[in-house]
Amino acid sequence: MKKILIVEDTKKHMIDAVKIAKEMGFEPVCAINYCEASNIIYRKEVDFVVTDLHLPVNEKDGIEAPWGINIALQSKKAGIPSVICTDDRRHGSKTQWLLELVGRPDYFGDFRLPRLINGSGADESKNWEYAIKWVTGQIER
Repeated sequence: MKKILIVEDTKKHMIDAVKIAKEMGFEPVCAINYCEASNIIYRKEVDFVVTDLHLPVNEKDGIEAPWGINIALQSKKAGIPSVICTDDRRHGSKTQWLLELVGRPDYFGDFRLPRLINGSGADESKNWEYAIKWVTGQIER
């Protein structure tokens, strides 16, 4: 069974993501912050990574920052497909800059930002199913 790392610091979203991953036939591995996710990726314990955008760096730091970008870039370096799954309605302007850059693939020249999949509705839900299908190649990238 293929393993998928779910990086999410909000309990409700983690529960949703794990349930969907299991229903889709994947074994979920969970991390709630950047340091946990980084260690799992470094050891190449998973086949795919789906990460939240804003999360704390470690257990003691409750301040959220866009560590999901670093997680996705570290995954890319390790050869593990990854995607960022977020809900910009919850974060408002904190995410707007990234959404604008994702829409401009020429902005960084040859460098490409990680793929970002935005929320699925007004209920602050995340589109976990689409993100998992995308990162696992079930949807054309």
